[in-house]
Amino acid sequence: MGTSFVEFRGRGFWTSDSKLEIWLHLLTLAVSRRDERPPWLDEAREHWHEQATVGFTGCVSAALDHWIGDQADRLLTVAELAEDVQHVLRGTGIIRRDDLEAAGIGGPGSTWAADVDAEVVLPVAEAFSALLRGEIVWDSRTSPVL
Repeated sequence: MGTSFVEFRGRGFWTSDSKLEIWLHLLTLAVSRRDERPPWLDEAREHWHEQATVGFTGCVSAALDHWIGDQADRLLTVAELAEDVQHVLRGTGIIRRDDLEAAGIGGPGSTWAADVDAEVVLPVAEAFSALLRGEIVWDSRTSPVL
């Protein structure tokens, strides 16, 4: 399994593809729970779903610069979604293996040996939110792998 760089406005962090795929999947679920969505958010959801389920190695992309750009309303929307997902993760404590497999997370034929503890994904979730808030100072050369 590879690692991918989550980038926004020239800053970001490295993380394992599997953690990022789970995170993007959880974001798609949060988008789907919203009753009213602008078209760009549905398009972002489709992109994130593809990134979570195709099985890319080392090039999983949230494409935040594309989906958010410099638009404050989009930034606020994605930040709210990220906070919602973190709240759910902290509340449930686990991501069920069966749910990951049913959603195709990791690509065709991927299997998960066990449920995933939310604590595995929370550092990615927290870094994602920090990146959106402009608090991450790492670039692709200086970031640790989360």
